[in-house]
Amino acid sequence: MGFDYRKAFSLFFVVFSLAPSALPQKGNEGGEAIKLRTDLNLLEADVLNKSSVTAIEGLKKEDFMLYEDGVKQVITHFSQNKLPVSVVILLDVSGSVWPYIQELREAALSALQQLKAEDEVALMVFAGSARLVQHFTKDKHQVARLIGAVGGSDLEGGTNTNEAVYQAAAYLGGASNSDNRRIIIAITDDISPRKLPTPHTEAETVRELLESGGIVCGLFFDSIYRNRQDVLQNPQVPAAFLINAASGIVKAHVERSGGVSIEAKKGSLSTKFSELIQRLRTRYSFGYVSSNEKRDGKFRTIKLKISPEIEKREKGVAIIIRKGYYPQSKRRRS
Repeated sequence: MGFDYRKAFSLFFVVFSLAPSALPQKGNEGGEAIKLRTDLNLLEADVLNKSSVTAIEGLKKEDFMLYEDGVKQVITHFSQNKLPVSVVILLDVSGSVWPYIQELREAALSALQQLKAEDEVALMVFAGSARLVQHFTKDKHQVARLIGAVGGSDLEGGTNTNEAVYQAAAYLGGASNSDNRRIIIAITDDISPRKLPTPHTEAETVRELLESGGIVCGLFFDSIYRNRQDVLQNPQVPAAFLINAASGIVKAHVERSGGVSIEAKKGSLSTKFSELIQRLRTRYSFGYVSSNEKRDGKFRTIKLKISPEIEKREKGVAIIIRKGYYPQSKRRRS
């Protein structure tokens, strides 16, 4: 089961401000590396054929129209799968993940090799609390090895999913390369206790995610906790869990941020992890300088449209994107 496109069709895209650096001497439509200036906003979007739900590739800058708060903007930078990425793998290490851990290691090793040499990956684990295991590195083998070796004995009990996303977004916003696309890949069954205390609210997590400029993607594995009938028949699961369990926290962040959601059963993790990485490689990146020069910190809506010619040719286009952004930007790693 893949991404819920019917829900995603209504989403708009996000932009985010990046750290100070210089503009290139020439345009980047050919895909060469760029250095981004302070007031340049960077976007990315999935562009899909509605009927086949497949990526539409090979589009040009002129095929798109971008609006901020209803005002048309000038797209100055455009590419598909050209900008490097910073990926935080957010791994659920609560009890339900252990039957999958070695398969996850092998899946990660295979999937992460699809990333480019300049792409960077970090690893964070979570249960009732979150812990950074590996800072950003370009050594994908190192990250895959750690996935197969990590434990959660030093973490608080339970599964605090919302707090984990907050911590991943905070790390992503402060430590990722300032010129990179920013992605959190949460690997989890997406089940959390409802009443688990959390230092940050869901609204605070959404704000942190928007300010980080990141998107959340989910690789959801099919643990017994996601099947209520299996749980009822499992004597090891406390009855209170049935009352207090909540699902879909990560998926909600995926939908808010315009990310990708992939369902995986045991035995299919390698294929599904690779599918997720491939989906990220087909996204389009856009850059523009807002015509609104105010830096008031107020939320701004973003709408990305496709040209009527492409809409007619494809007989329906869906753009999966965030709803908007905050113009204030945190200090990024230089």
